[in-house]
Amino acid sequence: MTTETVKQFFEKAHKSSYSTPVPNPNFASNLGSQVQPDKVSESVKDAFYYYKILYDRDIGDVCIYEIKVDGTTVYAVSAFNADGENGYLEIYTKTGEQIACGKHEAKINWMSQFKTRDIWDEYDEPEAIKQSFENAFKESTDRKSFVKELGKRINSNNLPYLVKQAYSFYKTNVEDANWGSVEIYDVSVEYNSIYIVKTDASFEIYLEFYTYLGELIACAKYDSDSFNWSSLADIRTFVSR
Repeated sequence: MTTETVKQFFEKAHKSSYSTPVPNPNFASNLGSQVQPDKVSESVKDAFYYYKILYDRDIGDVCIYEIKVDGTTVYAVSAFNADGENGYLEIYTKTGEQIACGKHEAKINWMSQFKTRDIWDEYDEPEAIKQSFENAFKESTDRKSFVKELGKRINSNNLPYLVKQAYSFYKTNVEDANWGSVEIYDVSVEYNSIYIVKTDASFEIYLEFYTYLGELIACAKYDSDSFNWSSLADIRTFVSR
């Protein structure tokens, strides 16, 4: 089973659904059985909770479906707006590897996960946002605390699932272990609201950046002299070692 095979399978199903008098934005529901988020891998679960904001705000819904493509099981996270105009699709292997992501209306447009999850099309590409923070770090007179200069500290209540999950991770591994502290900031970057999970480990500070819908934008680590982008896996592996 190849990525193209999977894409063609869903494109065909989508086209069939939209040829009916009443198109079904949740067309994946016709292809397999619904699965609960506690029965799937972490990456599939994270995708489900990302789109759950549509349900929480009463403007749409999201479901996970177990579907057979050429005899191989895949999981499709299918989300859609209540008005039926926009749908979002993320497809994963049974073990959680991402296969494809896309938005759909009259047809499926395959794109990156970041662009697929930009539900209201209001975020720039990650590079533009990252550049803003690099500039803020360079221009700050108090580099270790530059995030505090950019926004306001908030608590972890009523935040997107992945932001709360990040806060909980650093709270357990750093703050509760007595080698640092963790805070969350709400920062505006070119009219975009960004959540920053900031962990101060004394000798080094770790940042995770999220859109206000809970999509991870980037991760970084820095001290007074240097600011470096890193991966989520590298930072969390080091922290939890």
